Amino acid sequence: MLSDDELIQLWEGGESEFVEFKPSTSDKADIYHDICAFSNDVNDSDRTGVLFVGLNDDGSVTGISITEKLIAELAQIRLQGNIDPMPDMQVLKRNLKGQELAVVEVRPATEPPVRYKGRTCIRVGSVRHHATPDQENRLTERKRAGQRSYMVQAVGNAGLHDLDLDYFRNHYLPLAVAPEVIARNQRSLEQQLASLRFVQSPADPVPSILGLLTLGLDPTQHIPGAFIQFLRIDGTALGDPIKNSKRLTGRLADMLTGLENILKLSNEVAVDIKGGARQLDTPEYPLPALIQIAQNAVLHRTYQGTNAPVRVYWYNDRVEIQNPGGPFGKVNTRNFGEPGVTDYRNPELASVLANLGFAQGFGFGIATARQELERNGNPPLEFVVQPEHVLAILRKR
Repeated sequence: MLSDDELIQLWEGGESEFVEFKPSTSDKADIYHDICAFSNDVNDSDRTGVLFVGLNDDGSVTGISITEKLIAELAQIRLQGNIDPMPDMQVLKRNLKGQELAVVEVRPATEPPVRYKGRTCIRVGSVRHHATPDQENRLTERKRAGQRSYMVQAVGNAGLHDLDLDYFRNHYLPLAVAPEVIARNQRSLEQQLASLRFVQSPADPVPSILGLLTLGLDPTQHIPGAFIQFLRIDGTALGDPIKNSKRLTGRLADMLTGLENILKLSNEVAVDIKGGARQLDTPEYPLPALIQIAQNAVLHRTYQGTNAPVRVYWYNDRVEIQNPGGPFGKVNTRNFGEPGVTDYRNPELASVLANLGFAQGFGFGIATARQELERNGNPPLEFVVQPEHVLAILRKR
């Protein structure tokens, strides 16, 4: 809440980008427009907008009675649903320079653009306008920039004791940051973790989702679905006998390395002798295709709102790799897998995997897998794409 001195200074300065005078509340639509415009704060000033009720355009006092009913009517503006999202505002009766005025203070919205009856209102100086498409795009970009993605959100019940700090210092940090930069900056451990978005901040080093996935001693304690379920099934249906079952947990690097080893061991190789001169070894599945699709599943899955793992089910005639979470962003069920069509649900995780040496061919994983399958003589790669999950099917050679 602004002080009396601050409000008087705004009053004496006249109408501006942050100040509006109203003689009364008779024109409710006009007041709605002003509150919407203050909320949008189109120039990103991060300043409170103030609407004085009881003043003429020149700043003189109208002398209207500032009743509790009038204050209540102004306060109801926030709740009536005409302004979306709901504005961050407060309404008070204030006594300034011996005069009673109704003062509406409006804070800039954290999720612009804010609209009144579907129109985005802004202020340019003391004049109110409707936003141009470019101005609306700027407001939308600010909303995106202000949102912390799920990956970098702090996990409130976790602490530094949940992270493998020796692994961070000795293995991950040298991969992510040049040695001369580490030596020159002389940052504390907490500052290093925060700079890589593994904790919330140096002063409040609560691990993020990304930090737990990358460095966690046991990420599933806080992210229940953060594991890979592998089944080797002796048959072609899920109810057939299980030959091998593995639950791969731990840090991302350990999970993916463990899965690669299992895929290698499970991949039988046919030996063909040509004229007794040379031996041709042909695997049931090209290993690069299996690895690319598995890494894609870990990278593009959703970790939010689900306890489901990435599933790798190896049948006698096919391998199925399924991840929770459907297409994201500009990728949809119609264009999934098309060349050049890609988007990232977890861009921070993509950076981590690149630093660790996994998933180097961002955006080319599916194309690489298709080429490898064709080269090895396997049927084409298949996808079953649903809003809740993506299933990839690689069929045996």
